[in-house]
Amino acid sequence: PEEIESRGLPAQATDVGAYLHAEIDHIVADVPCVGDVRSVGLFLGIEWVHDCAGKAPDAAGAVAMADRLKDGGILVSNAGAFNNVLKIRPPLVFERQHADHFLDVFRAAVREL
Repeated sequence: PEEIESRGLPAQATDVGAYLHAEIDHIVADVPCVGDVRSVGLFLGIEWVHDCAGKAPDAAGAVAMADRLKDGGILVSNAGAFNNVLKIRPPLVFERQHADHFLDVFRAAVREL
């Protein structure tokens, strides 16, 4: 706990998590297969759906997106009651430079949709 506090990791997690959430919101603003983006600190969930209006869960879409991200070197998984939520859980030492790398790979994967 002392190391975590002395390095300012809780504040960094809050800052980087908010940055990631805002940037992901921007990237998926016009993507009809993303139902919602939720976060607490560095833990983020991106809900994959068949369409925004109906919000029917799309587990296959979440798996496909997780696979695209893995191809880009980003390890994520899908979870949730319907297995349609991309789970992003980076370590506390995750910084903006890491977030920017994730966002570059995520942006490219979204473009492939």
